[in-house]
Amino acid sequence: MVGVLDLYHAALAETISRTTGVAVKKYPLGNGRGEPDWLDALTKQHADEAAALGLIGPPSFGDFNLKDASEFASFTFLLANDLQRLRIAAGLT
Repeated sequence: MVGVLDLYHAALAETISRTTGVAVKKYPLGNGRGEPDWLDALTKQHADEAAALGLIGPPSFGDFNLKDASEFASFTFLLANDLQRLRIAAGLT
């Protein structure tokens, strides 16, 4: 999942920069395993993209314990919803 997220955010950041003229920092997301540092980087990535698009920031993904099945399910649901709002706002279909 993390490699796909890294590629997704690379494309999203490039699209946002191209369409808004605002550079979006790309955080290293390709090798995380749900550790706190990775979750923090994921939150920052979403926050930077949201700010460049004039949207409110995301919730803190670091609040989730991904080793707990129910929290992992909630995390993936929230992540998917936030990715969708960023994608739509950036004009990606």
